[in-house]
Amino acid sequence: METTDNHLFKLLERVDEIYAPPTAPKVGHPYEYSELAMLKVFLLMVFKKIKKFAPLYRYLAAHDQARAACGLPQLPDESTFRKRFKKLAPTLKRQIAAWGREVLKQIGQAPQVVAVDKKMIEAQGPLWHKSDRQQNQIPEGLRGVDQD
Repeated sequence: METTDNHLFKLLERVDEIYAPPTAPKVGHPYEYSELAMLKVFLLMVFKKIKKFAPLYRYLAAHDQARAACGLPQLPDESTFRKRFKKLAPTLKRQIAAWGREVLKQIGQAPQVVAVDKKMIEAQGPLWHKSDRQQNQIPEGLRGVDQD
């Protein structure tokens, strides 16, 4: 076992500790492979930078320890992965929110201080239209304008 795999297995074990189960039970026939197992397989796919399902399937078939770390006693069919991964988006949204709360709890910070993203923030004040810029007219209330 490589050192990187050892770290990967530790991360997958940590997922067990911070996993947030669904609040409402799923209606219909229960899945043979748990949501947690599929989440771990998805994380394995991300950590190992595997971009397609066929290589993921071959990787799990060749690495029994990785499959066991994901919580899969046996290897499901490749079509099962495809079907379950399509339904994984709500689970990921719920888990990311739960993991974020866990991180905030551990570091003891307010979410306003920690949350940063790459979203463009709309400027405050009136718009400075292209035609006004070309005529070098600055609208009232627009301040701090670099005219160069």
